[in-house]
Amino acid sequence: MCRGISNTHLKPLGNIERVTYSQAVDELKNSGIDIKNGDDLTDQALGVLGSKHHSFFFLVEWPASLKPFYIARKDRTQISRSFDLQYGALELSSGGMRVSNRKELEQRLKEAGLSLDSFASHLEVFDWGMPPHSGWGFGLDRFMMVLTGRSNIRDVVLYPRDQFRFTP
Repeated sequence: MCRGISNTHLKPLGNIERVTYSQAVDELKNSGIDIKNGDDLTDQALGVLGSKHHSFFFLVEWPASLKPFYIARKDRTQISRSFDLQYGALELSSGGMRVSNRKELEQRLKEAGLSLDSFASHLEVFDWGMPPHSGWGFGLDRFMMVLTGRSNIRDVVLYPRDQFRFTP
């Protein structure tokens, strides 16, 4: 513990709910949202989900078609090995298991209509051996919005930018 800082008032978060993509689509359909399996979740859809899941929750088992080419798939399915961490309608983090096999990655690049030449230096490291690995990104500014109860990200960014201000 840091000197002068007490965490005795903090309560454990407990288990974070997991909501599968299919479950989310069903919940949205039952709420009158026009959506089908394979559609991405719009801001409106995330708002509806956020009103049903009032705290932190993971969105899991996304269709691979909705995730970047480098995200691995579960076994031989079209389900990605990825997640989004939500706080209500706000996405705080996104991550997943990465493809670690060069041939599979090349195939996925081709499926995405991307040039292998554009990824030559990235693909080269796979020749040296690539262990299974994962990655994720955490939206610190978005999390600060949650912690401070702000609704605009500009309120928590040190040097916010907009259409009129491009430099600090």
